Amino acid sequence: MLQLFGTMIATQTYTVKNLSPGFYVENIGTANIDRGMFRIETVYKKERLNEDYIRIESALSKFKQLCDKADVATTDTHCNQFYHHLLEQKTKYERIKEYFTEFHETRRRRGLLGNFLTSVFGVNDEIYRDIDSLNSNQQKLIEASSHQTKIMISAISQVNGTEERIRHKLEGFQTKLSQVIERINSYDYWYIKTNHNDIKIQILQTFQVANNYIDEILNYYNGLLEVYLTKASVYSVLPPKNVSELIFSANRKMPSNIRIVQELLLDTRIVENMTHIQVHAYFPIKDITKYTLIHVTPVPKKNMNNTFESIEVSRAFLAIDYNNELYFELDHEEFKECIQRHEQFLCFPGVVKNMQLNENCIVDQLFKNQTNTKCPTHIFEMSSNIIWKQLCMQNSWLFITKLVALYP
Repeated sequence: MLQLFGTMIATQTYTVKNLSPGFYVENIGTANIDRGMFRIETVYKKERLNEDYIRIESALSKFKQLCDKADVATTDTHCNQFYHHLLEQKTKYERIKEYFTEFHETRRRRGLLGNFLTSVFGVNDEIYRDIDSLNSNQQKLIEASSHQTKIMISAISQVNGTEERIRHKLEGFQTKLSQVIERINSYDYWYIKTNHNDIKIQILQTFQVANNYIDEILNYYNGLLEVYLTKASVYSVLPPKNVSELIFSANRKMPSNIRIVQELLLDTRIVENMTHIQVHAYFPIKDITKYTLIHVTPVPKKNMNNTFESIEVSRAFLAIDYNNELYFELDHEEFKECIQRHEQFLCFPGVVKNMQLNENCIVDQLFKNQTNTKCPTHIFEMSSNIIWKQLCMQNSWLFITKLVALYP
């Protein structure tokens, strides 16, 4: 959009408009107030890394004993080839284990989010409160949600389901191993003919059970390793369904005017100490009240003495809730800190004002349709023939010129 003295001109590449002095309003989208952060914690015990390694070694040792026993009973079982494949799986696990067994306070930089938490709250992890304690502190949370304060809540995700699957697969391997050994031993009797095909099938089945068991362990830690090395998201360690269930459960305990936004995963970080590795996923908490977000640009008026008079706009971004007659203002720096998803913004204003109690000449003109408001202005002269000002919307500009018209 461009401002000049003349008529509207449209071409295939641009549109030129003549704007009346006052304000030019751009509709940016909708805005909600940022009410804090929700953190999902996924906890891994470091001692389990060693325990799983010992279990894998034990499983491979038993499988090797099975191979030795099978070689006596029959030939061409491919058992040793299966065993070497399991050894390769064990090597993969050893490499994963190496990344996590040495202690570092934190492997990844805190980054923007860590600095943000420190600047807003003065502390980092200490500001979080467990979602499970909200039932006993519901009134305090409701009181906090009624003010312009940020709420920091955490919840611990459960990986018991994965650990249970690993345990069942280990038990399945041990059961299958015992069955195969018992079957091979039964052929030791002189009156029972050795069924070579049966032994081969039983060994193949045992290998598949052992391989599935180790695969389950590798998958358990591979997701963690992706977050650790490639800065992958929490969805590498938690299925989306689990995240949804956690957020749904947390939202049921929250005051009715605030909600956790699952669609806006802000960051995933790893923190560790001597005993545990934690994956932290951060989601914003928003106030459900929706505001119309606009950008206001003053359109200067040309005076008779060739000077220009322009309304002063200290904060160019306005978010207005017409139904409740509320609004808040943002300057350019505050707007840049808003979290954006398409045309939806999550912002943290300094204060939310009531239209009737807090006069604002721009709001009065836009909301109350008052044309006689006395907005502060300033007068300036142009040192060049034309001044350009970029607007908020992409590829949009406003310009003023000393010339009467640019087109005949």
